[in-house]
Amino acid sequence: MRVNLKKSLSVLGLTLTFEMSVADTWAASNSTDLTRMIAIGQTKEVNDYSPTISKSIWVRLHSLPEKTNRCQTETSTPCRLNYWLSAATMDEQPAVALQPLGALGEVIDVEWLPVKSARCVDWARLELTVSPLTKAAMQANTALQKDSTKLYVEIFTSNQHLRIASSRQAFSSDQPPRQCR
Repeated sequence: MRVNLKKSLSVLGLTLTFEMSVADTWAASNSTDLTRMIAIGQTKEVNDYSPTISKSIWVRLHSLPEKTNRCQTETSTPCRLNYWLSAATMDEQPAVALQPLGALGEVIDVEWLPVKSARCVDWARLELTVSPLTKAAMQANTALQKDSTKLYVEIFTSNQHLRIASSRQAFSSDQPPRQCR
């Protein structure tokens, strides 16, 4: 089941209205996060040009300071960011998806992995490198943990819907997901 969210935000006398359709379980627990993401979050485009990888899906990475952390974005306080990935097919009537990644820290690199499939046109694999804290926090305190981790993301269409799956495990095969159509 899907839920349509409609949020309005008034800034300096202007009212902006955002509408999005998301899975009901995500919407029920995270509509406040969506509002915060639109109001104070940051968005990074990850569709940089690559001569070796054809990209049929538009991907954006959204971040928001962790609510439980006393993170102040304009300071060097040790911050961790929550991340969401949004994706859309490049069609006249695009399929769209928004998925929390469960990654805390700072995404310091996004790499598109090569994929090939005749039966799965809208399919992408990404490898994200996640640092446990923001760059500013680690520069301010060199004793902080600096080990980064990898997060693997797969995006594909299934029954007219765009799906996003993430894992800490590397991909075990070059084959597209079974559900990819």
